[in-house]
Amino acid sequence: VLFALQTVVPPLVSQGSGQVVINTSSTGIRPVTFSPIYSAMRSAANSLVRVTALQVADTGVTINATGSYAIDYPSARHDMGADTPEGRKKAEATIPMKRLGRPDECAHFVATLIDGHGTFQTGQFFSMDGGWAFE
Repeated sequence: VLFALQTVVPPLVSQGSGQVVINTSSTGIRPVTFSPIYSAMRSAANSLVRVTALQVADTGVTINATGSYAIDYPSARHDMGADTPEGRKKAEATIPMKRLGRPDECAHFVATLIDGHGTFQTGQFFSMDGGWAFE
């Protein structure tokens, strides 16, 4: 995250506009006991996004973070133990929306953060996890 921000932000500041989205994880705001170091690193990434966004807030550049949890793709299903029908049912029961998210849902949301129109939010973390992080 540090290297990405160091590479991308200066040219955008020079041009006076731009939108950056860094993907972290919902575990950065709701830590998980089975992966404490991962949660801590994602939390640090969210903080770095927030601080950097505040440093350049008056330049026309926005920087936000998104994070996901319980998204329906192979490695996430495997990590959640949701790669069998029984495991999936158990995993979905832990999500307030009672289902896994779809990658296209995440992509659609992120697209609104970089479409050149939504330019008043900066330094924010947006969680895409069916309500899991705030349960």
